[in-house]
Amino acid sequence: MCWGELNKPMISKIKKIRSECLQNNPDFKAYRFGSNRFVINKKFDSEQFRKEILNPSTLLEKSEILKDSRTTKAGLTKLEDETTVFIKKYNYKGLKFGLKYLLRKARAFRAWQSAWALECCGVPTPVNIAAFSFRKFGWYKSAYLITEVMDNLIELLDFYREMVASTDLQVQYADEVTKMLSEIHEKGISHGDLKLSNIYVQKSDEVYSFGLWDLDGTKFHGKPLGVQKRSAELARLIASYVELGMRIDIKVNSEKAVDLFLSAYEMHSGVNLKSPELVGKIENYIEKSHSRIMRKKRKNK
Repeated sequence: MCWGELNKPMISKIKKIRSECLQNNPDFKAYRFGSNRFVINKKFDSEQFRKEILNPSTLLEKSEILKDSRTTKAGLTKLEDETTVFIKKYNYKGLKFGLKYLLRKARAFRAWQSAWALECCGVPTPVNIAAFSFRKFGWYKSAYLITEVMDNLIELLDFYREMVASTDLQVQYADEVTKMLSEIHEKGISHGDLKLSNIYVQKSDEVYSFGLWDLDGTKFHGKPLGVQKRSAELARLIASYVELGMRIDIKVNSEKAVDLFLSAYEMHSGVNLKSPELVGKIENYIEKSHSRIMRKKRKNK
């Protein structure tokens, strides 16, 4: 479902994808029902499915809840045909939020656009099934995103424990993750919240593979990312890598982690991010995380 190959000088294709994936085309069906807006992947479209998404609260009520916060609620649910899907609701957060989205696309549509852009960059991400929003007199009420459920997923903590005990697995992880990042950064895309929990892990026949999800913070910059934006993404990633060890009382050498990821990123992107400024930013992330973790541990005693 990629409209044209995205070579390095073809960042303008990203703009085309962002527009066309919200319109009727050979792959997607876009329509309105009153002031409500829907986009459906035609592979999953049916009369029954359209009826189900008119009442998405029913799907959420019978779901296995994975997250429930002020901003979003998400879980795994089954459709009438017994297909298990991931559903995410983007909540209405008050007057200021309503005014902000009066003329903007709902976040579900932005996540939908991001997923197709990543796919066209060759970066694995869960396949979109549908995105839709509900409005009353133009006023935002809620929005939803439905995606496929990934097979052969490995729990992050299980994988992390195995990874920190294996140099080969650490090298593989850093290599494959930074390769994905270099691809999207060169196409002018930043993930926006690059922590380990937003990098999913699959294992099939003893082979690990990785992809990106939770694309709510993804941004399109219109040109290859500069050093500062690339550095911010890598700093978040490396700090998360070290922080996760702190949470489960596994000591991870932060200097080795910095060298591991930055060397792999430079190999794939040709961009050298090794600098005192970046190391300082990573150390600041880690210090804040350490203080937060220690406060939580003291509180739980």
